[in-house]
Amino acid sequence: KAVKQIHNFTYSVIDSRIKTLQNSTNVQNDTEGKAVPFLDMLLKSTVDGRPLTREEIREEVDTFMFEGHDTTGSAISFALYLLASHQDVQDHALEEQKTIFCENVHRPSTYNDLQQMKYLECVIKETLRLYPSVPLYGRNTDQPVVYKGNVIPEDIDIGVIAYELQRDPKYFPNPDKFDPTRFEAMDGTKPYCFIPFSAGPRNCIGMYVNII
Repeated sequence: KAVKQIHNFTYSVIDSRIKTLQNSTNVQNDTEGKAVPFLDMLLKSTVDGRPLTREEIREEVDTFMFEGHDTTGSAISFALYLLASHQDVQDHALEEQKTIFCENVHRPSTYNDLQQMKYLECVIKETLRLYPSVPLYGRNTDQPVVYKGNVIPEDIDIGVIAYELQRDPKYFPNPDKFDPTRFEAMDGTKPYCFIPFSAGPRNCIGMYVNII
């Protein structure tokens, strides 16, 4: 019954957007040169020349809307735990918020506010480095891969353990220490040493939503 309610809610979102697209003659002009909404991309997508079915679209929207709830909750819980355990980090994060909001601490945050929360972003990233919400995920080789002199054949399932990978002292000195400032100095030259949302074309669809 609960799953049916979730599906019905998703279908209502899809049907509402379809109706809007059908009734609007300006949608094409309004979106030209701009980022296309995720749902619009699905409605226009095809597989082997055929449009996606209503059920296929619903499955993708469900993934985007609901799959991140438990992982986001996990990330927030660990972030609060680490902040509570490190008073200096907590104080630094609080001072940043005071600088952004000044005396008006009860006003809603804006996108511009989020752009200024550089230290808090480092806190979140360091939390996800130490305690990734998805500590293990699978991949399948689409061609033979040579790793440390050994050949991994094509079509082999492998596990990527983000929890261990992100504690490699080669990339993160003193890896078990909670130190958000390490992300202030990261230059992006080693993009695969920090992959809490996986990487490549099949990375987490809600990565940026999760960070926000």
